[in-house]
Amino acid sequence: MKKRRSFLRRLLWWGLPTVVLLVALATSLVAWVLLTQAGTRAALRMVASQLDGKVEAIEGDIWHGVKIGRLVLSLPGVDVDASDLVLRGEWRFLMEKQVWVRELSASKLSVALSDTGEEEPPKEGPVVVDLPVGIRVDKLALGEFVLTQDGTPLPVTVKGLQASIAAADEAQLRLGNVEIGHDMADAWISGEVRLEKLAEPWPMDVALSVHAKGRGEDSPVCLKALPGRPADAACEAQASLQLHGSLEQLAVALQGNAPGLAMDAKTELALQAAFPLRDAAVALTLADGSSATLNVELDRDAGNAVQRDRLRGELQARRLDLGLLSGGAVPPGVLTMNGSFDVMLRDQSWPEWLDLKLDIADASRWNGQPLSGKVVARAEFPWSEAQQAPDWMQARASGVDIALALGTDRLSLAGGWGTPQAEMKLDAALSQLANWWPSLPGAVQAKGTVGGTVGAHRARLEANYALGDRKSTTLGEAPVQAKVDLEGGWGSGRGFQPTLTGWRGTLRSLDVSHAGLGAALQRPMDVAFMPDASASQWQWQVGATALRLGLPRRQALELESLGARGGGARWQTAGRINALALNRDWIMSVLSLAEVKDEPEALGLLRNLVLDGAWDLRFDRALGGHVSINRRSGDIALPGGGGKTVGLEALGVTVDLVPGRGHDSQARASLVLGSKLLGGVQADADTTLSARNGVPGLDPEARINAALRTDKLDLSWVNMFAGDAQEVHGELTANLTAQGSLAGPWNLQGGVNGQKLRIVRIDDGIRLLDGTLSLRIENDVVILDSLRFPAVLRVTPPEWRTRTWITEEADAQNGFLNVSGRWRLTDSSGKLQVELHRYPIVQRNDRYAMFSGKIDVEAALPKVDITGKIVADAGWVSADMLSAVPTLDDDVHVMTTQAAPHVESEDGLDMSMDLVVDLGPRFYLTGMGIDSGLTGSLRLMMKNGQLSAAGTLRTRGGRFEAYGQRLQLTRGNITFQGMLDNPLLDIEALRRGETVEAGVKVTGTAQRPRITLVSYPNVSEVEKLSWLILGRGPDQSGNDTALLLAVGASLFSGGTPMYKQLGLDDVGIKSGAMGTAGSLLPDTTVASQASGNDDSVENQFLVASKRFSDGLTLTVEQALSGSGLVARLSYWISRRLSADLRAGEVNGLGLTYRRIYQE
Repeated sequence: MKKRRSFLRRLLWWGLPTVVLLVALATSLVAWVLLTQAGTRAALRMVASQLDGKVEAIEGDIWHGVKIGRLVLSLPGVDVDASDLVLRGEWRFLMEKQVWVRELSASKLSVALSDTGEEEPPKEGPVVVDLPVGIRVDKLALGEFVLTQDGTPLPVTVKGLQASIAAADEAQLRLGNVEIGHDMADAWISGEVRLEKLAEPWPMDVALSVHAKGRGEDSPVCLKALPGRPADAACEAQASLQLHGSLEQLAVALQGNAPGLAMDAKTELALQAAFPLRDAAVALTLADGSSATLNVELDRDAGNAVQRDRLRGELQARRLDLGLLSGGAVPPGVLTMNGSFDVMLRDQSWPEWLDLKLDIADASRWNGQPLSGKVVARAEFPWSEAQQAPDWMQARASGVDIALALGTDRLSLAGGWGTPQAEMKLDAALSQLANWWPSLPGAVQAKGTVGGTVGAHRARLEANYALGDRKSTTLGEAPVQAKVDLEGGWGSGRGFQPTLTGWRGTLRSLDVSHAGLGAALQRPMDVAFMPDASASQWQWQVGATALRLGLPRRQALELESLGARGGGARWQTAGRINALALNRDWIMSVLSLAEVKDEPEALGLLRNLVLDGAWDLRFDRALGGHVSINRRSGDIALPGGGGKTVGLEALGVTVDLVPGRGHDSQARASLVLGSKLLGGVQADADTTLSARNGVPGLDPEARINAALRTDKLDLSWVNMFAGDAQEVHGELTANLTAQGSLAGPWNLQGGVNGQKLRIVRIDDGIRLLDGTLSLRIENDVVILDSLRFPAVLRVTPPEWRTRTWITEEADAQNGFLNVSGRWRLTDSSGKLQVELHRYPIVQRNDRYAMFSGKIDVEAALPKVDITGKIVADAGWVSADMLSAVPTLDDDVHVMTTQAAPHVESEDGLDMSMDLVVDLGPRFYLTGMGIDSGLTGSLRLMMKNGQLSAAGTLRTRGGRFEAYGQRLQLTRGNITFQGMLDNPLLDIEALRRGETVEAGVKVTGTAQRPRITLVSYPNVSEVEKLSWLILGRGPDQSGNDTALLLAVGASLFSGGTPMYKQLGLDDVGIKSGAMGTAGSLLPDTTVASQASGNDDSVENQFLVASKRFSDGLTLTVEQALSGSGLVARLSYWISRRLSADLRAGEVNGLGLTYRRIYQE
């Protein structure tokens, strides 16, 4: 007993003071937190840190009132950010279980909600809110409230909240004001919300007032059509909302008005019921007196095992302005109508039947057109006890009668649905869809029927849609015609995927046409669609059929589909194209779709070419299958071959696709071309196709392996692109391989050999014959080992000196042209060496040129450098070819109103050249009275696109005949010092063998020549002219002086010759007998006198001629000594036969036949 007393004494001595001390410390700590600013600051910061937040700018204490500059809290799924937070309360009433807050306010409150992935389990039983204390907030104020959900802000803003709250056993919210903002309108709300009990069914009384103001003309608050009212007044509205009752039975009254609009609505709701509406009455009145009313009433029947409620309603409109009511959202319209509906609901969820009636009066208008019509229909939905839901398969419609008239347009749908014999008919004649809705273009004519049940129905429809002109044939503007005939049903248990529910049917016919295009089924096609199929099941299927695709120009493409199906991201399809005839009309019909109007020349080469095609493709993550196109018959003609064909034996393209790993497929393509004339071509390629988002394609980085092999490939096909003036022939044998990707780089290997190469330029007389080619490709370098053409002497030149040298010189017949070099593909650079040895570049009857030398071509595009030197081994040019160039008569002048446009070069080459051309010792110029050799060399240079020349060409002996006289070329120098078309001239020709050797001297430049008379010895100008033209001195009597001066002025004036100005074609002085028939033989074959001379003045005569059309020529011959005169009329009957009629000193008629035999 003493020990127990001792223990209690020690416990009280030491323990009681300790407890008292702890209580004192706790009380002091609470007092420090509540009553001091430092304590309040420390407590708030500690709480914020525990919630991953922060607190700033704390003023005051909790007991007397605290102000917080910013408070940030981070809770699971919620982030809170408050600014200028104020909290003042009467905390002494806590002892009375009442929380009394004088003020709770903030200038801005931001709440960010995020999805945490956790769902709160639903609460069972009625919801009851049991507050342990009473709550009273005298002032609840918020300047701005911002709420975001997963970073997306709400489309409305909340500002200026002023309210007070009181809650205990009941709750009351007095809303002084709150502003709700939106892009379309602003609203200010005030009122009171009172909950009589904080538990379901939440009995309440609510009274709210709303004042709204629209933003802009597009706001639904703004009634733009109101006449005579300012815009600001038309954009304001007021409304009052009153709620009384509970969630079990709630009476709602809504009244609102705006300038020109009034609405009164009352309704009874049961918000906890499956169908909440009990009854409703809505009345709407507009400023113009138009109105609309809606009355809905629910008759409840809860006495039976199955609850059936009947919902009936009536709708009336009297001159209701729809455009005014919608604020312009719909086209303008005035509606006068009566309508009603009657629905039987089962268990307040499913309709058992529905009756609908609508009568639109004739006074109605829509979009500026008179509107009238009716809508009558009854629908029944039988109940399925097994499914405890309506059996939609047995849904029926009867008495359907829809007839609408809008202006001249008519739309009707009448009949029934749901029985095997039921049928509805559609008839639409809509001349302008814009009458029904302004943005709809075109017109529609449609007729059709649909009938049967959901499980077995049929439909037939014919429609015509015209966008604009009904007679147009332009793609995108022409009318579209369509005819469809199908039958099928919704359900399961048959055909494709019998365990799944879906639509299965047969498309018996389909015919669609537009602007010459069309599609028509040739036989019925089965179709199935299962919307509920899983990813591992086929969802749709299209059966085998034949489809004819119509093309312009009455052409067609016929496809035979063997079937297709798909589901999810996988599909399969197979088919073929039989006997596709590639003729001119078919190809042009396809090209016309791309607006190609000009017919390609290559179309004329097709000779009844017929192709077959086939495909069998499947896709399941990766593409697989086979595609092929093969020739059945037909051929291709050679360009310029006179109708000769290439002799096609094989033509085919195949593509094999093998699925690999993941989404990749291995693709192998092959091209085979076999021809009797062109030889054979084999091309192969393989790569990897990758599927991205279900679409197969070629990745730019995918590796491609390709190979090309040819066997005696004829190059005649190149003439298709070379033009008429050039021909290319020969045979190529190639074996090439390539590896790379679309993004690069490429590795090329292989070789190309050619034989029997032939390049002909007809106009230039250039013919490269019997050529051979040896070419290699190594990576990006093309190595031309040799392109060699041997010299082939095709033409023997008429000029005897050139002809003698090339026929008697042994080495002249062993010439060649050889080209070798390298070319880099990556940077378009390389070098070429051209070697010529005794090679006849030009071989024509009027010109001939054989050269030897070397030419180097170095290029790094766009820069090209050409250097080298060539020497003419033999050459000849006939000046007679100049007379064959067509010219206009002097009295014809070509005039134009504007200069021809200057066309810039499009090749973009920067070409430079330094080429020496040496005419050698055997180059001759003959014809038009000239017979001379040419020597010397030219240095041709090009820089900055300008061609220039330097060097001198000299005549070597020779003669010149003019005006019936033969002049010897004593000196002839043509010096080039710049432009090719303006060299310096230094030419002298003399008439030899006379006492006075007279002649002509030409100096100056080619563009400004100076022609003067010279003589040795030097005599007067008249004597020089007389010795030059007549071969004697002037007549002492002066009779021929005038003629000599006129001829001399014409010859040396530099202007138009005198005889040309007189309209004559030729004037000259000839020797011999006047009036001869133009025979090639001499007048006499035996000498009658030893000293005879045809050049004496007694045998000379002046000749003037004029050529007319059709080979007719008039010639007048006047003797220089005496009065002899002969007029001759000549006519060429054929190329060799001519007729001459002569009158005067010599009279007669002659026929002359000419034939010249060459050696």
